[in-house]
Amino acid sequence: MRSLGRLFFLVFCIVVLSSSACAAGWKALDIESGYGKTLIDHINHPETEPDFSLDMSQDILEVAFPKIKECDAALLRFQGETMLIDCGEVRQVSAVQEMLSAMHVTNLSSVLITHPHPDHAGGLRTLAETMPIGKIYVCFPHDENAVMQEVIAVSEQYDIPVVDFGDEDDIPLGELNLHAYIKVEKGFTVNNRSPLLRLQYGERVMHFASDMERLALRKAGNEIPPEMLKTEILKYPHHGKDPLVHEYWIPTALELTVITSDHATRNGKVDVIQNKHWPCLFTYDGMILIRSDGKSWLVERLEDDGYSQAPDEAPGKETTEDGAIVVRVGS
Repeated sequence: MRSLGRLFFLVFCIVVLSSSACAAGWKALDIESGYGKTLIDHINHPETEPDFSLDMSQDILEVAFPKIKECDAALLRFQGETMLIDCGEVRQVSAVQEMLSAMHVTNLSSVLITHPHPDHAGGLRTLAETMPIGKIYVCFPHDENAVMQEVIAVSEQYDIPVVDFGDEDDIPLGELNLHAYIKVEKGFTVNNRSPLLRLQYGERVMHFASDMERLALRKAGNEIPPEMLKTEILKYPHHGKDPLVHEYWIPTALELTVITSDHATRNGKVDVIQNKHWPCLFTYDGMILIRSDGKSWLVERLEDDGYSQAPDEAPGKETTEDGAIVVRVGS
């Protein structure tokens, strides 16, 4: 009888754990297949489907990260339009410039400042001095703090229009939009007032969580519809300094996280990710290029010499003498 009771208890535990895993959006990661056709990660698993290619008959979405740590910058390019989400800090803006050079970017359609902190907006002036910027998107009062006042000063000095956005607004990128969620309460810090940006192209979704901390992530998880929280890739919030709250990560079904830092384990940034079985990339290991045709993600290392393409060609595409379109990253 005692053995039968133990058996029932064991079965009960298995059912509960399996249900929890499903509810959490966990998925069994097939390392050999590179997580299936949804996401091909040639950085963590270069041997996986080495000949895989995107459908180059479609417009290609590109997301590039420079080699930085403890600051944020990400380049988005689609249908010839470029957007830089944050500019890094002034001491690392050269790494942002190297990434832009590798991507053959000589001007920016827009810069989006997620929040006025030096590690996100500090590189703006240097970039404005070296290349044209079409507009600057901001979501904080223009007199929020000294960093925000510097952003406005740069916009005035270089005659760059400033566009304010808020909760549930769409920021255009070609025919795509970044949808902004800014779920705040009175007393929230600057970090907790930074936006969650949702980018969808076809069937694929990526989140940029700026420097959101637990309070903001919890509020977003409680107020944003679960279907809008689903994402394959997450630019991890606040350089990986804090674990994600379950209100946010349970609906996500993450397949990859990008952490704008190094491998330091301060505050358990590595442990919390590995315990949830989320593959991750650290930007300080080297530049990252993520591309999509709307059906799959392809993740690769971006080399210093970037694409083998002429700057005036379509982003990410190179036409050979026989008319074929190919993409080459690095050498």
